[in-house]
Amino acid sequence: MTHKVQKLWQTLEQQRLDIFQELASKDPSVLNRKFAPETWSAFQNLEHLIGAESASLAYLRKKMSSGGNNISKAGFKSWVRWALLRLAFALPTLKFKVPAQLPELPETSDFDDLNKRFVAHRLEFKAFLDTLSDDLLESELWKHPSAGKMSIAQMLDFFVDHVNRHRKQLQRTIQ
Repeated sequence: MTHKVQKLWQTLEQQRLDIFQELASKDPSVLNRKFAPETWSAFQNLEHLIGAESASLAYLRKKMSSGGNNISKAGFKSWVRWALLRLAFALPTLKFKVPAQLPELPETSDFDDLNKRFVAHRLEFKAFLDTLSDDLLESELWKHPSAGKMSIAQMLDFFVDHVNRHRKQLQRTIQ
């Protein structure tokens, strides 16, 4: 795994640890409560993060099971797509629709179960990433539902931004 990918992975994992540490002392009813009817609870935000990452892992596995051939090296176009996606995520008033391929969110969740599933998912994802060569890590292996093809480092960078965005949402729901 390249140094950049390793560093992004560590950042992503630290975010998960920090979030669950913040939430550990909260009452489950608070974590399952919605701030408003059209919003998600803190737990639903976390369920969404697991679902988005799981869908990405499924996509990567499918891409690799078909041989992983004819994958272009990430270049200027993927950088532009990544930069535009980061810009869009930086705009707090911009709303995004959940991609259709993501699962429905449960109305309630259990802290320990959610934490265990998140840890198991991340271990599975890391094991998959560890199998990829540096050439594949620098290729347009991942496809964002709206922005298009990007490298694994760009995917992980997006995940870091994605977690930050949802972390702000879940913090609003518990205050």
